[in-house]
Amino acid sequence: MGDGEEHCFDEWFYLDNLGVNPAPDTALDANWASDPTVQRYFDLSVVGLRKAAAPILVLQGTGDGLYATFEAFLDEICATGSTVYGITYPNISHDHVLPQGQADALSWLADRFAGRPAPSDC
Repeated sequence: MGDGEEHCFDEWFYLDNLGVNPAPDTALDANWASDPTVQRYFDLSVVGLRKAAAPILVLQGTGDGLYATFEAFLDEICATGSTVYGITYPNISHDHVLPQGQADALSWLADRFAGRPAPSDC
């Protein structure tokens, strides 16, 4: 199993944080946001600011509070010229969307490796 199957974004931060040390003594430093490593992490973590180099798949449960911004999020990504495809899962929460969507994600990824064009909501 990979990190994506076992952890959510906040846990990924601790597992793969580009060298950012999220310990209390560094995280509580008043100048933490000006740290170059933190800035690099933020720059690489924001989706929708520039065209993506590859198609994007977004899995979203309607039982997640973030569902309210799902369409706007896809629109922001589309506005960059990126290809993005979103799949929703009724009544699925944030923590359960990856197990629910695993088959869809693997199929979508297999299609990319097979050279099939990515579907797009744009």
